[in-house]
Amino acid sequence: MPPPEGTKFSFKEVMNRRETLIRALDVPAWKDQPLALENFNTLVNVVYVAMKFDPEVLPVLTEQLQSYYGKTYNDQMLDDISWRVSSSYRWLVKGYTTRDKFYVHKEHWVPLLLSDCHYTSPGKNGAVRVRVYFRVLGGPFSGLAFTQDWPHWYHVREVAKEMGFLKYSSVHYRETANMWLGGLLRVEDVRFPAVVEVYGASGAVAHNRRLRAMRDKPCVAGFNHQCHQCQIGYSEVRFNDGCSRATHSRNLIKKMCTYCSKESWFDPLTPNASRCLGCVAREVKGRLMIGGR
Repeated sequence: MPPPEGTKFSFKEVMNRRETLIRALDVPAWKDQPLALENFNTLVNVVYVAMKFDPEVLPVLTEQLQSYYGKTYNDQMLDDISWRVSSSYRWLVKGYTTRDKFYVHKEHWVPLLLSDCHYTSPGKNGAVRVRVYFRVLGGPFSGLAFTQDWPHWYHVREVAKEMGFLKYSSVHYRETANMWLGGLLRVEDVRFPAVVEVYGASGAVAHNRRLRAMRDKPCVAGFNHQCHQCQIGYSEVRFNDGCSRATHSRNLIKKMCTYCSKESWFDPLTPNASRCLGCVAREVKGRLMIGGR
């Protein structure tokens, strides 16, 4: 079932505002300092100016950022603030704040960033599953992140199709990373927000197809492998150590694999993994071949 007629999803404007905030808030002198008193007021003012808010929005913005007061400023906080303000911009200008945690709420359609994904534990009968990392780009949970596990076949067929991939094209599950999607969000249990339906909004599909077209072009770093086989992540772009075409958020880490006894690549999203990505991929391929979909 598609969203109600007239539903609008904001993707590009949110991403542009976030880029503006990342640049404004990336202040080395603030790092590892407590965000209190004058430091907090300075940060609020920087956000206020960067977003070009009208004066009446300042107290609302201050309330929106109050949950960070007294905490140590670091890259994670910078990231959180940039997402929460850029995604809730429309709420803030109307005089409303959004919460910093999920709460029980009726189903509603929201714009989503699919920021990352990786294989997770198999489902019933050995069915291959993936863990998907979402960022909410609008609505009452603006800027919040959550994960959801679902079948691999659903991810590379149904979800990828809504994203704009050709219906019968071969899709590697990581190719969906850093793409946009409309989703019907259900929060019955605050611990497990869930997307129960997906929808390919026109703006999202256009962005996703442009990104995939870029990934099909010759590598700017000179690598011969495909983007989904690369160790470089897209989140490190602002540190000049990433690639905007990347199919995972963080740079992969090379260390010894206890399973194959080789120095291999690991995903930092799975810090306690005992097997490298190569070993996991070979196991998953075997399950897929025997009916794990």
